[in-house]
Amino acid sequence: MESVVCDASSLISLSSSCYLNVLKLFKQKIQFIIPKAVEYECIIKPRSIKQFSLNSFKLSHLVKLGIITITEEDQSFLKDIMDTGNNIYYKQGKPIHLIDKGECGMIAYCIDRKVNYMLIDERTTRALIEAPHVLKKHFEKEFNVHITTNIENLEKFREMTKNINVLRSSELLILAYKKGYFDDYENPKKMLESSLNYLKYSGCALSFEEIDQFIKTLK
Repeated sequence: MESVVCDASSLISLSSSCYLNVLKLFKQKIQFIIPKAVEYECIIKPRSIKQFSLNSFKLSHLVKLGIITITEEDQSFLKDIMDTGNNIYYKQGKPIHLIDKGECGMIAYCIDRKVNYMLIDERTTRALIEAPHVLKKHFEKEFNVHITTNIENLEKFREMTKNINVLRSSELLILAYKKGYFDDYENPKKMLESSLNYLKYSGCALSFEEIDQFIKTLK
């Protein structure tokens, strides 16, 4: 069984768009895992906030069913990852905060348990793992200043995350489509396209161009 460590961003996107039950479709082949830090972000903390408590109860139910497993992250890796990741790019001499405890906990778990997949919709962490040079250009455009790089920390972070493959909730939904998840609808392909657009508005870092490209590749 393959393990996938999940971020709060992806679980919230799926919950907000009413597609959390997609996780059940993969329960025989994928173990969905959340570290304690992610549990706090998407289950414990939102429980007392009226606007977000529904997502909290939905996710708790999947934990109860065994679809999502809560686990401890390795604390020895956690601080090193956070210190390294948040001291890579500098704006006017000050480090740019890039990753929070939840994302660091996911990476720590992947390193400790040799897990190769992370489910994360949040753009910054994904870009830092997949394309850090693109992230730097984004910051320079956003802040309109030159961004300096701590090369040693960048290379250290890339070494830490070299075996991690990043997925988004959109890719999970596309896999569900290929498994027949939308087959009962009149137009499954259009249903998928509408669902991807909804995921985008629910928080998944996904462009309209990517959605169009996804749809064009599907039969």
